Amino acid sequence: MLARSLGIRDLALGAAGVLALRERDREWLRRSFAAQAVADAVDFVMLAAGRDVPLASRLVWGTLAADSAAVAAAYARQVLRFGGAPLDTGS
Repeated sequence: MLARSLGIRDLALGAAGVLALRERDREWLRRSFAAQAVADAVDFVMLAAGRDVPLASRLVWGTLAADSAAVAAAYARQVLRFGGAPLDTGS
């Protein structure tokens, strides 16, 4: 059940990012990446603190959550940095 809910959350945040790209809305795109970064950072904290979860699972899933949070935060900063430039979607 938890994996399904996390998947739905990630799907919703990803869809928000795709819609933002389609609309060429930089602020919406930045917020989508920022929301993903926060959600993954919370996942990391909860996994690190969860003593009920086996150590191997905490290491694997914690690493994935931390990496995902870092990448999403970097993208949010990148969008903010180039805020005035036109959004190129390659089409």
